[in-house]
Amino acid sequence: MTQNNRPLSPHLQVYKLPLTGIISITHRMTGVILALGLIGYVFSFYCILQGNEPYLALQSFLN
Repeated sequence: MTQNNRPLSPHLQVYKLPLTGIISITHRMTGVILALGLIGYVFSFYCILQGNEPYLALQSFLN
C-alpha cells in the first residue's frame, strides 16, 4: 500500500455542532419522550377503566 500525504479526518468530537443541529437533536429526543409518556398515560387510563383490580395493580407497580 502506498502512503498518502493527505491529512486524516479529525474525530467527531472536534467538530462544533451548529445551533440548528443541536435543536434538531433535542427536538427528536423530546418527541420520543412525549410519545413514551403518552403511551403510559393511555395505559393508566385503560387500567382505570378496567376496574378496581387493574388500577390497584398499576398503583402498586408505580409506588
